[in-house]
Amino acid sequence: MAFMKYLTSFSGKEDPESWLESYQAAAKSEQWREPQMLECISLKLKGRAKEWFTNLSTQVKPKLGISLLLFSLRSSVMRTFRLL
Repeated sequence: MAFMKYLTSFSGKEDPESWLESYQAAAKSEQWREPQMLECISLKLKGRAKEWFTNLSTQVKPKLGISLLLFSLRSSVMRTFRLL
């Protein structure tokens, strides 16, 4: 996880699009597959973003896939902070 340790955590106060791009780039540089990306994203979330992710059903997460999950996270955070 060489690149991941340099990625800042996401709480919802950061620009969600920029953070998600950075997360995906770091994960790809580590040659992670989608299941690992889904599993490890919670390590970089905090506050409301982590709470949202934790409350998702364990059955829902794999069905969404990383792209849709990250889009849902972005939308949820942006609605919470009234950015949409």
